This record gives sequence, structure tokens and C-alpha cells, in this order.
Amino acid sequence: GRLMYGRRDPGGWALETPDATPQAGQYVSIALAPEPRLSYYVASTGELRYAERLAGAWSVQVVDATGIAGMYSSLALESGNPRIAYFDARNEALKYAFRNGGIWTLETVDPGPGLGLHASLSVVGGVPRIAYYDALRADPKLATRSGSTWTTEVVESAGNAGQYASLVV
Repeated sequence: GRLMYGRRDPGGWALETPDATPQAGQYVSIALAPEPRLSYYVASTGELRYAERLAGAWSVQVVDATGIAGMYSSLALESGNPRIAYFDARNEALKYAFRNGGIWTLETVDPGPGLGLHASLSVVGGVPRIAYYDALRADPKLATRSGSTWTTEVVESAGNAGQYASLVV
């Protein structure tokens, strides 16, 4: 497969291919500003990528190419700038990527093992928060960034709960 984007126009469905790389488009997350922005995993290369359509043309950027990074991506925009939470499978860690001035910065939020599955990102007032799953303890967790420091907390520890969390702040 490849990454496809579809939108409904008055004449029917319009389909576009932002990224034709084989196996692109797994774990896709979308934001509109007002044109579409996508974060996704490319299984054939093990990369996290970001695509944005500006003035009708797609631009694709590699965000993290450290190997098997980008699963469970969750995209949010802050003042038009992309922020992405995702799972780094090589290190089994929750990671966060943000772009300012065209430069991507990568941070390890919670260093595994087994941390960062099913990430859900929300950014309000410049503060990113990520709900995610701790696969070793079967617990949902919440990470919050204050300045340049991340703090994490267990949300519920009574058995296997919160594996597929969704966060709205």
C-alpha cells in the first residue's frame, strides 16, 4: 500500500497520493489547518514521516529515521506548527517530535521498555500532553511537558485498562 488522502467534493470523492513509498501510511493521524497535515509510519523504511498539503501540492518530510520509529503517531498543531507523539519500537519508548522554523526536534518522553503504544496527543496553551499505554504493566499513563521537562503519571493501575486512550484537554 501507499499513503492516500481522500476528500469529498461536490462532484464526488477526490483521492490524492501524498506519499507513494511502499508500505507508507500506517498509524496515520490527520490535522487540518485548513489544508491537511498527516503524520504516519512507513513500514518499508521504519520511518516516521510528516506530509502537508500547501497550495494544492504535497510536501513530505522524514521526521525520525532512527529505525522502527513512528508507530501509533498522533498529530497536533500548535500555531500551525506540527507536534507528533509516537512509539519508537527499537527502544520501546514514547517519543515526541516538534517542528519550529523548519527544524525537527526529537525528544524521548518515557524511555521504555514497553512504553508509548497507542499515543494520543493534545497541545493546549503550548503545553503538550500525551496519553499512552504501558504494555509491561498494562496501565494507561499521561505525560505532561513543562518547559523542557516531561513528567509522567499512571492514570489507572487496576488491571488491564486504558490501552486505547484518547486525549482531549
